[in-house]
Amino acid sequence: MRDKQEVEIVDFLLQVKECLSRATRQYPSVSAQTVHTLQSQIRTIISSLPEDLQSCLKSSFSSPS
Repeated sequence: MRDKQEVEIVDFLLQVKECLSRATRQYPSVSAQTVHTLQSQIRTIISSLPEDLQSCLKSSFSSPS
């Protein structure tokens, strides 16, 4: 992710959020551990961004999709 522009990272995170949301709705067999792991990775990526983006994304990712 280091060589990506901020806009690419945000776009990626939003796509992952949508896929994760869709997967948990359509495929209840997706384990809670998988969801937790992905959410943890998302938080790690968000924490690497500038503070202003972190604030926006944290609020976006804390609300249900």
